[in-house]
Amino acid sequence: MPPEFLEDMKRLEVSMERSIKNLQLIDRPDGGKRLSLNGAFQFVSAARRMPDGSIKVGCFEHYDKLERFLLDDPAVSQKNKQQNQPEYEK
Repeated sequence: MPPEFLEDMKRLEVSMERSIKNLQLIDRPDGGKRLSLNGAFQFVSAARRMPDGSIKVGCFEHYDKLERFLLDDPAVSQKNKQQNQPEYEK
């Protein structure tokens, strides 16, 4: 895999983080509060060309499901469909 792809995947992993440890509560001048997500809690849409030439699109809340969508072998996904197993809910 190209290094650029791996760098992009690392950035996506950080932006899709669901931990509350990096959240920041900010005092507003009017006395209110604002919660900064610091770039986390994002959703990501992705597309993948399948072996038959079709394009498969998905929207992902969790990085591990995005990673499987982009990196899984389509033959394995087809086998899961034949066995009535969800593709990315392993």
